[in-house]
Amino acid sequence: MLGGGSGDPFASVAAALLRSGMRDVVAMAYSLYVSGAQQFPPAFYRRLFEEGNIAAAVRAGRQHMWQHDKRICVLGEFPLQDWLLPVLYQQDPLNFSFAASARKDFVPRASRLPEELRKEKNPYGFVGRDSAILGMERALRRPPAGILIQGLGGVGKTTLAHGFLRWLDSTGGLGEGCFWFGFQEIRSAEYVFNRMGEALFGGQFSIEAMNKKIEALAGAFNQHRFLIVWDNFESAVGISGTAVTRNLPEADRMLLADFLDSLRGGASKVIITSRSPEDWLGPQRRFVLPLGGLDREERWEYCNAILRDLGKSVNRNDKDLVELMNLLGGHPLTSWRR
Repeated sequence: MLGGGSGDPFASVAAALLRSGMRDVVAMAYSLYVSGAQQFPPAFYRRLFEEGNIAAAVRAGRQHMWQHDKRICVLGEFPLQDWLLPVLYQQDPLNFSFAASARKDFVPRASRLPEELRKEKNPYGFVGRDSAILGMERALRRPPAGILIQGLGGVGKTTLAHGFLRWLDSTGGLGEGCFWFGFQEIRSAEYVFNRMGEALFGGQFSIEAMNKKIEALAGAFNQHRFLIVWDNFESAVGISGTAVTRNLPEADRMLLADFLDSLRGGASKVIITSRSPEDWLGPQRRFVLPLGGLDREERWEYCNAILRDLGKSVNRNDKDLVELMNLLGGHPLTSWRR
């Protein structure tokens, strides 16, 4: 957007990019709601790879926004006329016609997710969590092997881990694959090591000595990129004063801590979900990512998905609904149960 008092015709970001040598720039003429941004890119890229023409792709994206105008924004659900905002700045059209012929030979990448994760379905989809996803992506580049998603029960820690893995899998960032362990039923660290070792080295792995197991796993995981998930990890230590009891003896917990030490700075990471901050692990073993409720547009988008499933619609002028939403604080599972 060009400021009204600007005397430089190249003061906008898009125009400055053209002046720097870019041949085509698609930009927004004004701020755009997330719900609008969700509509434009899929239609834009679909047409771009079908025809190879950027101008036609922009037109398709704008048409899709116009045809799906009733969307959630910070003030409620309205027929938004934001299809005018995407603008094409062009000084020399790029030719992407090769994309149409390339699509004929395209073979989708095989999923590296475990079968149980591929079958897992969320009835309301994966909503929001942009900042949390960004935080997790940055944490992948930090030295600690553990990435701890910490928050209240039902706030969406497991859902976030699922969504993050699916996103990495679909974009080629999952590496060699992933392992998922739910600690509600796990009673020993050796069980975790054996399942991973058997998948990587074969059935004889379980008869090896414990130090040999950790050494072999560390070697493989440090050299090759894997994602390992320890879900509901609060069950390993328990939470005092609650119904969450301790499933693992101290010796087994120390083995898991040693395993995290052996992966520090390596190619693989362990995503941990827990109600507890797991202070016993220490900052050298895990980077803490606090998770709260859904915020702003996200909570209303989730609310709309639930009510739509019930054959109802969101009325943002309903004071009781607004009060209830504020009370729930964007807590997904509480919202679903209510």
